[in-house]
Amino acid sequence: MSRLLRYLIERSLEGVPVKSYRIATEALGRAEDDGADADTYARVAVARLRRALASYYADHPDQDEIYVDTRSYTVQIREKGEAGEAPEGEPEGAPPAPAPLQAEAPGRKRVLRLALAGLVLAALAAGAAYYMDWRDKGRWTQTDFPTLVVIGTDKKGGVAPPERPELDAFGNVLRTTLAEYFGFRQMEPGRVRADYEIRLDADRSGEAGFDTLSLIETASQRVVWTRQYPAAAPGDPFRNARMAAAAIAAPGGALARFGRRKGLEPWTPYGCWLRFTGSVMSYSSRSDSDLQRCARDWYAADEDSRVAGFLRNWTMVDASLTTLGDDRRQAELQEALDVIHHALARNPESAMLYVGEMRTYSFLGMDAEVRQSARAALDAAPGNRVIAGMAGTWLAFWNDPQGKEVLAGLEQDPEVNLPWEHAGFFVAAMMDDDVAEAGRHLSNLRFYLDDQPALALLEAAHARRTGRRRAAEVALDRIRNRAGGWIAGPDEVLERMPLAPVVKARMEQWLAYGGTAAAAN
Repeated sequence: MSRLLRYLIERSLEGVPVKSYRIATEALGRAEDDGADADTYARVAVARLRRALASYYADHPDQDEIYVDTRSYTVQIREKGEAGEAPEGEPEGAPPAPAPLQAEAPGRKRVLRLALAGLVLAALAAGAAYYMDWRDKGRWTQTDFPTLVVIGTDKKGGVAPPERPELDAFGNVLRTTLAEYFGFRQMEPGRVRADYEIRLDADRSGEAGFDTLSLIETASQRVVWTRQYPAAAPGDPFRNARMAAAAIAAPGGALARFGRRKGLEPWTPYGCWLRFTGSVMSYSSRSDSDLQRCARDWYAADEDSRVAGFLRNWTMVDASLTTLGDDRRQAELQEALDVIHHALARNPESAMLYVGEMRTYSFLGMDAEVRQSARAALDAAPGNRVIAGMAGTWLAFWNDPQGKEVLAGLEQDPEVNLPWEHAGFFVAAMMDDDVAEAGRHLSNLRFYLDDQPALALLEAAHARRTGRRRAAEVALDRIRNRAGGWIAGPDEVLERMPLAPVVKARMEQWLAYGGTAAAAN
């Protein structure tokens, strides 16, 4: 809550109006493609902030009150003890109307001091007890992941007898494929009432026929998601199951989007997982302090949880990316590797843990190990669309021909847009010197990476290779203008990218295309 209040104060001082969508994506780390989910999440978060502030000032009635306007999200201050006439239409003795924070308003420094003082006090008083509760180990060791069951349904009068075995087989394949994903607990049909149901229908009345799947929230009977697929071709009977599982259970899938819409805080296992799914889809996990904190606390309370181990490793690798000094950064990555190896020792069949291992090895620059982990992930979850995309991407990063093959073989579904795959496609195209294909995937990366240094470097390389020197300089200037801390310039960004030396050399060639290498530095 303190981060949200700080964000709203800064925008108010700048005189910048904000909408719920901006709050969700800029202050709360929601993915930009969440749409209505992001708006709802922001409104819920601001409502909680208002309640926390109201609770604090109820116990401190003598202090000037920080107030968040209901409609504009502008932070205002209602000063206590001011004399003056009541505004028109208000009874005598009513509290003075709150004054908005504005950059040009008189007494700006005083207002800022009041705002910052209120921020600290409100965060400490309203949040201290709640935060201690977050850290309660019992909260982390009792899973709150939702349950899910796959059931077949009869379509208006019953499925024809020849179709019933086909529907049962489809359901079995879907259950097996979903078992390769995180984020829910799959139940056997008929045993208990699950939180969600995936209902299957098969219709073969036409020439080709189709399969219909619907994700239903059991308690409300709300249709969370529904999709109709053409009947799978005989040569690929599992295609629909793979595509449906990804559309439902991927980080950007229907189940995670619906969960994020509920506005769950990241202080339980499921809340922490949902925080990750939103952050990873927007490439913001590195800057998400709440994700880093919940992953740390969950792992401290339950080291044997495979999801806690995966998230702790992921956030530790993220943290290492901004660490100054190679020795210290290498030590942090080795510690992250120890975490993922601990998890793998207890869950040797978990594909997602091999992805964490692969990613850690990649930042450590361990070529053979990256390839080995990627192939282990592919073997452990052959039907998992997310695993295949991640493994293919990292193999492409390390110039392994299998990476391009894996990426090219993925079903392309607009509903399952996984941003990291575009980075893999870009690198594969760059190694083939295919500027058109690289440009196509660069346009997709712009939507997700926004102004991150890695995107600027890819844009600069592609611009130089296509003869657009001015565009390349503009992109490189975005990196130079952010110099400070771990970012010393474009060379430092390239050095820290998880790419094989031969891929980095090709990137340098593109950056120097049509001129001297010094032009890119």
